Amino acid sequence: MWQQKIIALSFFILLFLIGGTAFAQETTTQDSLMIGKWRFIYPPHNEKGIEYVYTYSKTEKHFTVYFEKDTATVISHYYLSNEIPKEFDYNQIGKNETGKYLITLNTKDKTSDFSASNIYEIIELTATKLRLKQLSTSIIFEYEKIE
Repeated sequence: MWQQKIIALSFFILLFLIGGTAFAQETTTQDSLMIGKWRFIYPPHNEKGIEYVYTYSKTEKHFTVYFEKDTATVISHYYLSNEIPKEFDYNQIGKNETGKYLITLNTKDKTSDFSASNIYEIIELTATKLRLKQLSTSIIFEYEKIE
């Protein structure tokens, strides 16, 4: 009798574990990008007292430079894609929650007179680490989560 109870209990525990895995909400690429602040760590820079930090919203990438007593922020639009686009597609901003590529657009602002898009392959994205390969230069950039 007690063997049947153990088998039944084991069966229900197994169903619970399988069901919990099947119905767990999957973390998207966008969710992982938006979880906090990302400090630029590689390639190393030689500027003392300067820190480069990136944050992401659903539609924007914020690049902030922290100087000893000041900050400067550049905001650019981005979207995620599973394919490499021929040009920046404004209609895709904020539409895809997953993607292998991060497509950014640096637009004109008060301090610059250029517009340029960049395509990055997302090589690694975990809760603590982000690695991006800029396709135009093949440079791999690394970031660590700081908040």
